[in-house]
Amino acid sequence: MCQYACLDDFGTHYKQTSAWAGLHYFCSRRSVSDNADDDSVLVWPEGNGFLKDRLQAALPTPVKTRHLIRKIKRKGQTFLVYFDDLENDKKFFIETKNLVYAMPRYTVSSVIEGASTRQSPLQYFPWLVAHIKIKKSELERHQPLAWDSVKYLETGLGYINNNHQDTNPNKEDILITLYFAFSQDSAKNEREKLYQWTDTKVRDFVVAEIEKFHPKAASIISKIDYKILGHAMISPQVNFIWNQRRKLMPQTDQGIIFAHSDMSGMSLFEEAFYQGHRAYQLLKQKNHGLG
Repeated sequence: MCQYACLDDFGTHYKQTSAWAGLHYFCSRRSVSDNADDDSVLVWPEGNGFLKDRLQAALPTPVKTRHLIRKIKRKGQTFLVYFDDLENDKKFFIETKNLVYAMPRYTVSSVIEGASTRQSPLQYFPWLVAHIKIKKSELERHQPLAWDSVKYLETGLGYINNNHQDTNPNKEDILITLYFAFSQDSAKNEREKLYQWTDTKVRDFVVAEIEKFHPKAASIISKIDYKILGHAMISPQVNFIWNQRRKLMPQTDQGIIFAHSDMSGMSLFEEAFYQGHRAYQLLKQKNHGLG
């Protein structure tokens, strides 16, 4: 269970995971509420998209999407932020006195002009996510499909049944999603290894993982869509949470305020929310009571 928990939350083998982070997985699962049972779970059909939409709706200024930041540079007491408008195929820049940088910290040296190129102490392990269209009746020959299926003592994270709460129980073709975190070697070595994988190798790997649950499943798979992600979700390695390396990461740099969950060392929505709130408090201090 410890191995599965570390892979599922952090993408790391339990031997590579900070003990504090590993304990957090279990200690944060139990809570007391005034209006719900202890084992109640809050879920939405949109997943975290529900929270994103509600937070975005409260903003006074609309969020610009499909805009790619190419470069940020300092100009006296202000910042110049250079964009590509992908929607209208235009390039432009804006000048601002306040700047919150909420992208992963490993991107800083590539985006902020003059930023330190010192090697980041952060680790981001790669993941494989594969969506598989498959025959439901063949999978349920022996028992109904669960929402989440995990193989005991396997290195993979198993798969979920995306049609688990489908209102049409007779649907024959369903979608399942396989997850796999590559963490047997260092994050860098795992990424470099996956750069060499061909489409055929990935698909063969996916089929082999599914056949650990359902032998001969290859014959009932009609489609596989996949993505190998250089995951932007930080992996808290051993000694990282309380290590001086993390504390030395600047909270601000020449007036730029950083806000991302990797500043906490924990890849959690709550930590991302906290870092955003902390950035707002720093902005208020900087601007003497900005409302």
